[in-house]
Amino acid sequence: MISVASKLLLPVWPDTKILLIAVLAFLPRTAIAEPFPLGKSQQNALLPTLSLSVDIFRPTHCTERSILLVFAGKSRNSDTYRDDSIPLARATCSIVIAPHFDHDRFPNWQYQRGGIPQRPGEPAAISLVEPLINWARHETGNTTAPTILIGHSAGAQFLGRVAAYTQTDASTIVIMNPSTYVLPDMKTAAPYGFRNFCVEDAKKCLSPYLQTKLNFLLGADDDDTSHHLVQTPEAMQQGANRLERGQRTFQLGQKTASLLHIPLGWSLQIVPDTGHNGRKMMASSQLRETINTIITHASSR
Repeated sequence: MISVASKLLLPVWPDTKILLIAVLAFLPRTAIAEPFPLGKSQQNALLPTLSLSVDIFRPTHCTERSILLVFAGKSRNSDTYRDDSIPLARATCSIVIAPHFDHDRFPNWQYQRGGIPQRPGEPAAISLVEPLINWARHETGNTTAPTILIGHSAGAQFLGRVAAYTQTDASTIVIMNPSTYVLPDMKTAAPYGFRNFCVEDAKKCLSPYLQTKLNFLLGADDDDTSHHLVQTPEAMQQGANRLERGQRTFQLGQKTASLLHIPLGWSLQIVPDTGHNGRKMMASSQLRETINTIITHASSR
């Protein structure tokens, strides 16, 4: 068991580590990469321990005001989620970076569950998010614009574990229609709660999670059991469907924060007339307004 205060160690991916360290040793530390081309493109994000393919969209005729890291659903179709983010990117003048977490290196326990609990010799995938944020800021040459993490379905499950079990420098994390959540309690075992993950008292364990700027964005019609709804005993205890699970988890967060006298950083919004549909969620006015609010707040500082 580890304490939440200790965070997660940077992962060691043995198949790529030696090569990447050698490459990184020859990169100028202060170098600024060439700007991404306008429109759609694809690159490799060279992280300290491995390389991730990323699908990118850079809007034209404006200076980007935020960086959107978009995490795909179960099919890991990052290119589709990049494409579905284009109207949002244009409306908010944001650059979209959608990392591809392939099934071979990141099976379901690594992606949907974030690699928690960690297995011996296998680093948790959620520990890649902070290096990915740093890479995105370096490559865009923009270290001041807010970085917003957005995940739908399986990608939202992944980001839920990012919010619960590690900390990032992201301005906000938006989780849309995940199948399972991390409950803010000490009774439920990880990766659905904090038992077997944190050995501190409840307030120390839960405070970072409850204070994270975490936006629950739920489809009002995402209330059936189709679309690969997880139906394990742990998942069914959270509710009968995605909408119910999201509302219950948010209410538990409110209750727990109040009992522990912790300011809650969470928010919840319902997208009307929308089910388990990533494209409609990405196009929702609720998501667009959330991003614009974050950008406005950041620019007023």
